[in-house]
Amino acid sequence: MSLRALPLPLLCLLLGLVACDQREAPAEATPRNAPPMQSAVAPGPQAPGFYIGRWAKQTQDCPGRVWTFTADRLVAPPGVCIFDKITPVAQGIDIDADCSWDGETVSIQMRLSYAQSARALLVMEGPGGDLGLVACPGA
Repeated sequence: MSLRALPLPLLCLLLGLVACDQREAPAEATPRNAPPMQSAVAPGPQAPGFYIGRWAKQTQDCPGRVWTFTADRLVAPPGVCIFDKITPVAQGIDIDADCSWDGETVSIQMRLSYAQSARALLVMEGPGGDLGLVACPGA
């Protein structure tokens, strides 16, 4: 029997069923006790802005001697740096900055990266030299 021989309502019904059967392939099956899959690129410490917040050399310093990073500056007890250029790199970010630090005005290029195992912000070639900072609670 050809499709032309079918009454129009029956033909529409069959075409509708065929269209409904055009569904996406099912997702890969996972074992019942398998852990949930993580996304390939999870937002994390190396995402843009990972450095923004309050940091200190030691957790005990958090109430008073914090290094506050915003998107465009660093404010710390020894001084202030204004970020001129921020460049993402594989290890974190490179920042060109003009700093007024310990009474001197300097232009620097520092690198910020996050050491996940130590939960520390690593500042390399920063205005105060190389150092690691820990996140202050509530930062």
